[in-house]
Amino acid sequence: MEYIRVLALLRVYGRQESAHIYLMLYDSFLMPALAAYLGFMLFVRDLERLRWWVAGCVAFGIAQGCLIQVGSAVLQDRFHGRLDLLRAAQVRPLTYYVAHILMTTGRALLLVWMAMLVLGALGVAQLGLLGLTIASLAAVCAGSSVGSLGAIIGLRATDYDQGNMLVAVTAVGFALVSPVFYALDRLPRPLQFVAMLSPLTHATTLLRTMVDGDPVSLGTLMLIGILAFVYNIASYRMLRWQG
Repeated sequence: MEYIRVLALLRVYGRQESAHIYLMLYDSFLMPALAAYLGFMLFVRDLERLRWWVAGCVAFGIAQGCLIQVGSAVLQDRFHGRLDLLRAAQVRPLTYYVAHILMTTGRALLLVWMAMLVLGALGVAQLGLLGLTIASLAAVCAGSSVGSLGAIIGLRATDYDQGNMLVAVTAVGFALVSPVFYALDRLPRPLQFVAMLSPLTHATTLLRTMVDGDPVSLGTLMLIGILAFVYNIASYRMLRWQG
């Protein structure tokens, strides 16, 4: 019964996303693609290093797209009355939360697959089935973690405009604090600790290791999974408490 409600919610939010298809494409694909192109033309100009830059742009796109998607959806649900309707329909908090996480992880997966397709077409990286599976797992963990932050902001915001501003600022700030375009040791030490708590930091490291053809660290993948678990549990508990 619950999976039917999840599918119904996915259809609702899918229509909502399709109504803002241009904004979704900009947040998730056009902005990362523009960053990849400009970075390549201005700083890289080396096809072999393109894979390093693309991995960072994938993480940047996950931060922008997933956090904004979930945060904006929860804000609309709270302040436009949909959340009250769902409560009246006895939709469980877990069902509601799972629907949002499935939407945002789908976006993260699509972004990773498109990036790997581009790298493969250019002949600079060939992951294979195992590599693509590991990259997909990293994308799911990173996307759900970032999406959970969007849910927390949406649940804690005191009004709609404030919430939207916080979602946008956090999406950019989270991507910048995570060393997706630079080395971790270039950050001040206090910020290095903060960056280590970001799933994007470890997802970027994992993606770069894979596209370089080096052995993948299962410890890094496990760390991303642990961070995703902690982030999602904290976000879901807040949702359940408010419900």
